[in-house]
Amino acid sequence: MRKSHLQIEGNTIAVYESGGKGAEILLIHGRSMNAQTFRHQLENVFGENHRVIAFDLPGHGYSSPAVDPEKVYSASGFARITAELVNRLALSSPVIAGWSLGGGIALDAADQLSRAAGFFIFGAPPLGNPPAILEAFLPNPAMRLILSQTLTEGQATAVVESLLRPGAELPPSFRKAILKADGQMRAQLAAGTGNEKRNNNVETVMNLKVPLAVVHGAEDQLVNIDYIRGLEMPTLWRGEVQLIEDAGHSPHWEQPDRFNVLLADFVKDVTSGVQKPKNYKDRQSMTKYDWEY
Repeated sequence: MRKSHLQIEGNTIAVYESGGKGAEILLIHGRSMNAQTFRHQLENVFGENHRVIAFDLPGHGYSSPAVDPEKVYSASGFARITAELVNRLALSSPVIAGWSLGGGIALDAADQLSRAAGFFIFGAPPLGNPPAILEAFLPNPAMRLILSQTLTEGQATAVVESLLRPGAELPPSFRKAILKADGQMRAQLAAGTGNEKRNNNVETVMNLKVPLAVVHGAEDQLVNIDYIRGLEMPTLWRGEVQLIEDAGHSPHWEQPDRFNVLLADFVKDVTSGVQKPKNYKDRQSMTKYDWEY
C-alpha cells in the first residue's frame, strides 16, 4: 500500500492505494473516522486483486482541516472534493463504495460521477430533502455524540461502541480516529443537518442508471433497515439489501471476509474486466506506508 497527497481547493488530502491493478474501487469513510478503517480492503488479497483507493476526508486522519469550513464541511462540499479526487486520479470506471456518511457522500456526488460503474453503500440510509432522520435512524444516545464538537475519551468510546455489534471488541484505532478528527467538522455538519440545500438521495437512488448495492450489518445499532427496504431502488443489486450477520454498523471491519466477497462480486458484475493503471498528476511523491494513526 502507498500513501500520497493531493491538493484540492487548498486542502491537503491524504490518499492511500493498494498494490493491485484490477478494477478501480474508491472507498469513502464515515464521520470522524479515516481511511485506516479500510485496511482489510486495502491490504491482503483483496487489495492485490483490485486497485483499491481510500482517502481521508478534510478534517479527518492525515488530511488537513478544511481551509474554508463552511464550504467544505457539508454534504455538497465533501461531494465536490470526492468528485474532484476521482478526476485527478483519472479513474475511468470506478465503483464508488461509501460507509455511513461516506455512503451519503457517494450519493451526493453521483451526478458528478458520470463514469462510475456502480455505487456500493453500507451503513448509509439514503436521505431525502429534508431528511427523515427519525425514520432512517434508530434511537441511540451516540447519535447526539456523533454530532458534538468536543468529545471526551469516554464519549468517543461510546461512539465506537455504537459503530459495532453489541458486545464487540473495540478497536483502539476507531477511538483514536474520532479524537483526532476536527471537532469543527462535526459541529458544521450538525448545523447543516436538515438546513443545508443538498441532493435528495431518495430521488437519487430512485433514478440511478447504474447498479446500486446496499449492505447492512444485521446488528446495526444506528440505521433502521426497514426504512431502507421501504425506498424505491430500481437498480438495487440482487434485488434486495444484502445482510451481513454478526456485524453492526461497520461490516467491512467486523466481518471483512464476508464483506470483501460481496464487494468483489459486485465489482465483477458491474465492471468489464481488468483495467490498466492510469497516469495521473499533481500528487506529491508516493511512498510505501504503514498505518501510523
